[in-house]
Amino acid sequence: EMFYEEDIKIASEMIFQRKQDIRVVLITGPSSSGKTTTTIKLGQRLQQKDLRLITLNVDNYFFDLEDHPRDEFGDYDFEAPQALDLALINDHLKKLIRGEEARLPFYDFKTGKRTDNYSPMKIGPKDIILIDSLHGLYPAMTEEIPAEQKFKLYLEPLLQMKDLEGNYIRWTDIRLMRRMLRD
Repeated sequence: EMFYEEDIKIASEMIFQRKQDIRVVLITGPSSSGKTTTTIKLGQRLQQKDLRLITLNVDNYFFDLEDHPRDEFGDYDFEAPQALDLALINDHLKKLIRGEEARLPFYDFKTGKRTDNYSPMKIGPKDIILIDSLHGLYPAMTEEIPAEQKFKLYLEPLLQMKDLEGNYIRWTDIRLMRRMLRD
């Protein structure tokens, strides 16, 4: 926990040092890797430095269900980056970074439909857009944003735990346990 807190501190200092350039923070990692917890802790540290993380919820950029890609079993694949309207994400990011208003979509998981132009969003000069996503490092998600305007943070819980027989527990099993506790 102490090392994790130190990593959060280092990340916030790196962002603060580049505050004139960074407009987007991308936090990514596998399911149950701690993205949401890290986002909260990082946001608190940056707020102490008079910076604010503003979340862009990429789940709202899903295509309508009938246009969704499917996996090898024929099920809708919500985890494929191609399920997201990457062109619209890039368009909205560019507008927001320029200080313009973007009218964000809303995806209704019950109906499987996206409503475009649902809610307005505009960021201020001390605001940084946060994207907390499995696909934050997928190049097409932010391909139209210059590299110097992005801060990328990949998370993977590397906690070393042993079972009762003294064998190390796999990291994927640790993430599964975290997910079970969370859900």
